[in-house]
Amino acid sequence: MDLSTEELLNRKETLKQFDNYIEDTENTLKCFVEKVGWTLDKTPIKDNLVKCPINSEHRMSPSKLEVHCQKCILKKNGYDSSHSFYPSYNLSTLLSQTVTIDEITQMHILKTAYDESNSTLNMIKECLVQDILQYFIVHYKKYILF
Repeated sequence: MDLSTEELLNRKETLKQFDNYIEDTENTLKCFVEKVGWTLDKTPIKDNLVKCPINSEHRMSPSKLEVHCQKCILKKNGYDSSHSFYPSYNLSTLLSQTVTIDEITQMHILKTAYDESNSTLNMIKECLVQDILQYFIVHYKKYILF
């Protein structure tokens, strides 16, 4: 298998490109390792990451698993970081962080909400009645005696 001079030069060029790529990759790795405060000789090789129980493609350190799972469940259900959630009730919540509303104020809030909803419903009813009357006047004018 004799190679032409041109083919030999092409292969040498390809090998040179591979060598340059490997050297660039090693330099990038060294820079990254230095930025995170590691050294290549002390970088742990053992993979001590755990798999996410929600998405087995996710891997993280055991200390971050709980927080990751909470986020992963939300993402799986279609939520993202732009959504806000009320904090879950925690028995250790201090009383100073709890809002207490006396019974009279509670009743006032409920009555106000009820009155406002009835007011809206009454406005809708009035509009409907006016629309129905207008319809009958337009379509049945000849049957109505004024």
